[in-house]
Amino acid sequence: YLIFIALILAVAMIVMYFSVVTKLNYEAENAGTKIAETMARQVDTYIEEIDVLAQQVKRQPRIINIFYNLNNTKNDKSNFFNNNVLLGIDVSSILNGLITDRNGNFNISVYNGYGDFVSNQNYFIDKKKFQSTMENMNYAIELNQIEENDDKIITAPSENPWTESTREFITLKKSLKNDYSDTVCGIIEVRASVDRLEQMLHTEDNAEILICDRSNGKIIYPTVYTERERSEYSSAFVNNANWEIMMRTPVANTKANIIFILSIFVALYAILLVFVFLISRTIGKEVIKPISQLAKHVCKIGAPDDKMAH
Repeated sequence: YLIFIALILAVAMIVMYFSVVTKLNYEAENAGTKIAETMARQVDTYIEEIDVLAQQVKRQPRIINIFYNLNNTKNDKSNFFNNNVLLGIDVSSILNGLITDRNGNFNISVYNGYGDFVSNQNYFIDKKKFQSTMENMNYAIELNQIEENDDKIITAPSENPWTESTREFITLKKSLKNDYSDTVCGIIEVRASVDRLEQMLHTEDNAEILICDRSNGKIIYPTVYTERERSEYSSAFVNNANWEIMMRTPVANTKANIIFILSIFVALYAILLVFVFLISRTIGKEVIKPISQLAKHVCKIGAPDDKMAH
């Protein structure tokens, strides 16, 4: 009976163990999904803020008029603002006025296909990098991409191609045109620092957070990443970009958790087994006690003498 009970307990403990691990994994996955959804909403808000900046540039008639005139009168690839420094300072001041209350996390540039370029950071522009970027840029393709994506494209974190800075930025590009014409006169480029994005994606337990480009499945943040099994992650979509926030789920079946949970069940099984053994022994003694007493009593009664029998 003791062996039979021990087997039943063993089966019960195994079933309970797998039930507990499954429940813990389920709860951890749900928690990871909720955190990923919260972070996706925060990233959405950040991208909306970048988009608002770009929209504000489109509401600056002076900038639009300058670039419309350049498109209608220019024939060379030189930068108009290099020869018109005061006008460049004026436009740069307008752009700076849009981001004065944003702690330097943003910078704005406006350019066209004729090599004309102006930024709120004109004094940081590296001439060699500027020239290289302009030569390698395909303005027509960029405009086409913007039009195909509802007048907005967002690119993965990267360094600013116009300056020597090594800081990484998320880049949003929109077409520059007024509300009265479909003619595009330039491209607005708003760069937002990844530093703020990192703050949004930070958790108290330093959980691994990734941003994936849904169009090609490539991890775009962080830039240095070791590929793992995607099934280990909870995810949520970003509405304002073709991105997916992925959070590595703290599953219960890790080695440390398995050892801990298993040790608890083994200890519990051992305690129950000792308890059953003691109960069985006590009950057994009570059951055989009358028989033991009867046996002792029988042993005290002497056997009949053969002589007396005759």
